[in-house]
Amino acid sequence: MKCGECGSLLILTDDPDIFICEHCGSKYVNHSEGLCLLCKDIIVTKEMAVLCEEPLEGVTPSDIRQMLSRDNTEKMLATIFARVSNKACWLGMDLDDYEEPELSEKTVESDEWWDLCFELHDRINVILKEENKTGKANHILEGIGLQDIALPFMDRNGYKDGAGWWIKK
Repeated sequence: MKCGECGSLLILTDDPDIFICEHCGSKYVNHSEGLCLLCKDIIVTKEMAVLCEEPLEGVTPSDIRQMLSRDNTEKMLATIFARVSNKACWLGMDLDDYEEPELSEKTVESDEWWDLCFELHDRINVILKEENKTGKANHILEGIGLQDIALPFMDRNGYKDGAGWWIKK
């Protein structure tokens, strides 16, 4: 079997369901749908993407803002937006698992990540609006969801929508 990332051979690990690329180190998991790329926190198949662990664990929205202030390129904005959006969605879904008083604390954390997500989305929207204004593109920016609005920007920066999760192509 060959790595879908670099084409090198895959080596079986101690776990009979996990393979690793001998060249780039990409990990693959073997399951009922076949061999799938296993990233740090996401499993990608042809039909779906499954987030396996909380994104950006131990990182705060302030940390993200600092990172972006040091590198405000379009590519970095896309990378950070993907991770922050995934984190906000993860936390939003996670709220169902809590009762008061923990729920209040988790709601505040979720709100902070959603605020950052909307802030980053606004930056993407400004870029897309400018492209529309200059005639460089004709992006649809109203009447569709946030993921759909951001899709052209994310696509050109190496991301795709994996059933609501932003994943690297």
